[in-house]
Amino acid sequence: MRAFAIALLVAGIAITTVIVRPRADEKFEPIQGLNVMDAVATPAAVGEVSRLQFRLENFSSGDLTLVGVRSKKAASGAIMVADGNGGSTKALQLLVKQEESLDFETSHIWLVLSDLKQPLLEGGTLPFELVFRTGTVPGRAHVHAALPTKPE
Repeated sequence: MRAFAIALLVAGIAITTVIVRPRADEKFEPIQGLNVMDAVATPAAVGEVSRLQFRLENFSSGDLTLVGVRSKKAASGAIMVADGNGGSTKALQLLVKQEESLDFETSHIWLVLSDLKQPLLEGGTLPFELVFRTGTVPGRAHVHAALPTKPE
């Protein structure tokens, strides 16, 4: 009987530890006052990359730092910035000032979702989540053929 009680105690501690321990993909509370506008994603096959373009309006209570993008339909995501030489580089973070809009529709800044787990077909939708240091914001992009970029 005593061995059974000890086993229950150990199991209870293990369950509590699992419940309390934060995970890397833990969800934050949604951030109020951020709006994702006119989101569009490029079609892509399994294993390929889709480019996300949209306008982000920050009417929250302060400046926010974007640290990534994720979707259940992709293995990873990144913030991309044109390098001025025809290429691009990954940015680790991006400041979004309070009461300003950040245009991810330009030719010099965009987001990508890489290693797609399922195809993105024209006419479909792509749910995604913008990850900030203090929380997240959900978005939904319409999938359309190659997006034209605005002149720099």
